Parts: sequence; structure tokens; C-alpha cells
Amino acid sequence: YRFELRNNKRNDIKLVVYDQVPVSYSDEVKVEIGEGEAALMDETRGVLRWELDLDSGSSEDIFFDYSIAYPPHIQLNAGL
Repeated sequence: YRFELRNNKRNDIKLVVYDQVPVSYSDEVKVEIGEGEAALMDETRGVLRWELDLDSGSSEDIFFDYSIAYPPHIQLNAGL
């Protein structure tokens, strides 16, 4: 995932961005965060947090990815 953040205001701004990754409650299912290590992460809830200072007229990209590894005998049910 990639987000482009742009400050179109005349003033500098402070910005906090949140996103979320899946959380595994099983030892057999592993969620690995790839890019996005610059984010602060609450591992129990899977919440990623970026704190940014954007100057007037500037932009910044934030990005992250993740992968899920699990044995073939497990069926994943997203959102349950």
C-alpha cells in the first residue's frame, strides 16, 4: 500500500496517519510486515501509525506491505 500525502495549505501541518494490518491469534499463522518499518506499530491490534510534519506545499509518500504465511491445512477467514 502506498499513500501520497500533500499539504496544500499555506501553513506547515502536523499529521498523524493510521492504518491496520491483520493480526494472527494462531502460532501457525504468521503475519510479516515488509516495508513500513518507519511506522510505529501496536502489535496486539495491528495498528500502524506515522507522525509527520509537512511543510506548506510539500508532499510525502508513506508505504507498507505485509505477507501472511500459513500451512496448507489451514483455511483463512478474513474479517471474522
